[in-house]
Amino acid sequence: MVKTISVYFNGTDDDNDVPEHGRITLAALLDQMTVKDHNNFSICVNGCGVETQDIRDLGAIFTFHLEKQVLNIAKQVEEMVKSSEDKVVLNVYGFSRGGAAAFWLGQKLKHISADRLTINVASFEPVPGNFITGVYGDLLLGTNSTLSAAVADLTECKNIANALVLFTNQPLPDIACHAPILPSLPTTCKAEIDVTPGCHKGAVAFYKSGESIKPANDESEIAFHRVVDFMQKCGTSFNFDKLHLDRNLIYSKESKQDSTDHRLLSLYERLAGKTSFRDGGQNRSMHLRNTIFTARDSKKYLNRYHQQLCNVENVSDKDCVLTIQSHNPQRMSPQQRQAIQFMQLTFVLAMAWMIYNKYFNEPSLESSNGFRPRF
Repeated sequence: MVKTISVYFNGTDDDNDVPEHGRITLAALLDQMTVKDHNNFSICVNGCGVETQDIRDLGAIFTFHLEKQVLNIAKQVEEMVKSSEDKVVLNVYGFSRGGAAAFWLGQKLKHISADRLTINVASFEPVPGNFITGVYGDLLLGTNSTLSAAVADLTECKNIANALVLFTNQPLPDIACHAPILPSLPTTCKAEIDVTPGCHKGAVAFYKSGESIKPANDESEIAFHRVVDFMQKCGTSFNFDKLHLDRNLIYSKESKQDSTDHRLLSLYERLAGKTSFRDGGQNRSMHLRNTIFTARDSKKYLNRYHQQLCNVENVSDKDCVLTIQSHNPQRMSPQQRQAIQFMQLTFVLAMAWMIYNKYFNEPSLESSNGFRPRF
């Protein structure tokens, strides 16, 4: 028997409420549809900026409360693993800073054997919330004080089995600190890295109108199907009848899978032309020297997943409107780590020398008064 825990992290200023009308987040939507029983559990986490009372966060700028949220989930998972003889599967979805939190949760649980815990991560627009340049000084000094540095290297998280990481192509102003991050993943992890059209929150927007829940745009519709498909394959069960979903969000049963693919194919074809015309030539900078590209010229496919839907044998970025520079960023080599450790040691010694000279190395009378005393 397997116990499945599904965790949904909202973005910084999002909550998990389901309103009578108005906007609803994908995290809240998925949580509402998740089947809950003695073997299936679901946790939906408010955005870290919604409920923080930690003055160190300065509202929603820093992530002290987010770490508390992650540690709280990690503790619950650890307790379930210890108290149950069954294997535990942890499926995590996160958006924006919640997407980075999904990676952070993997870091906190990496000490648990993959035989006891399997982690699957669906991260949409993982945004640490700090400036791109800050992570380099953080890694250099070894402080890991920024969220980007804390999740940059997941190669030791051997229990992460599958990962779906999706980025939007439209950049936000640098001052917004919304550059996304793609960590180094374990070599044993089956990872699907792709770019989807839209701009951050606008690419995963849903609203409730009357009794019906609808996607705000085509970009949100394909995001919904992409995440739901991944979560289902990893073991999360959904009851799509619990909510009145718009017909474009209704996930067809296996007998109707062909019609679903046909509808999605038409949607992807339309978005390929629309995105190329609207955003052609735009680049979006990421953390860790990665970049998202939007082709200047029209292409046959929107992204890699579009090629999969078309049963393309050799998936290639050259035929896609949306691409990413590196799908598999490598962890630091031993030589790079040695260089960083050398710089860290140099920094510590320099600081120690400055402190010694300032507080402990008192000048002699000769040097301070300019003459030698006579006796």
